[in-house]
Amino acid sequence: MADTRKVNQDEAYLLGLRQRDSRVLGQIYTRFFPMLAQHVRQRGGSEDDAKDVFQDTMVVLFRKLQSPDFQLTSSLGTFLMGVGRKVWLKKVSRRGSHPEEALVEVELEDEEKIETELEITERNRLFRAKLLQLGQDCQKVLRLFFAGIPMAQIAQKMGFASENYAKKRKFQCKQKLTKLIKEDPRFKELTYEGN
Repeated sequence: MADTRKVNQDEAYLLGLRQRDSRVLGQIYTRFFPMLAQHVRQRGGSEDDAKDVFQDTMVVLFRKLQSPDFQLTSSLGTFLMGVGRKVWLKKVSRRGSHPEEALVEVELEDEEKIETELEITERNRLFRAKLLQLGQDCQKVLRLFFAGIPMAQIAQKMGFASENYAKKRKFQCKQKLTKLIKEDPRFKELTYEGN
């Protein structure tokens, strides 16, 4: 009977997340964060590390939920802890530490997909951090461009004299952003296959 309630609760959590119910996110945090935080602290991490790990873990879960084929094959707690362990190991290995746990392979059914999700999360974090280092003008031009706004409209919104000038500014801003990203030490750590 307890197992059925746990499954039903996990399904309710997933349904709430799919519906973007912030209360459900709060309930998940309250229920599962302490376990993950304890795991991270026991392995040399801080409370901030644990929060980062939990956030990255939730990003993986949100991405998985976007797939109509996704089915939870374990309890939600087991899934979150498995992904969280993997996220923490990845962070520790990037710092150059080698905890004993790194020798233990965390087994998840779709581990390769989770690894890909983590790489995407790290790339996005680096991209956003470097975008914020650009001037306000460049940030706005690139945000409009990445949102798919036509160059003529970007020129108009930015008060540029012409569409050609908007293209020139976009090119310059992308170059600055690319330079900032490539100069960051995290860039070399991330595998940018195909880029």
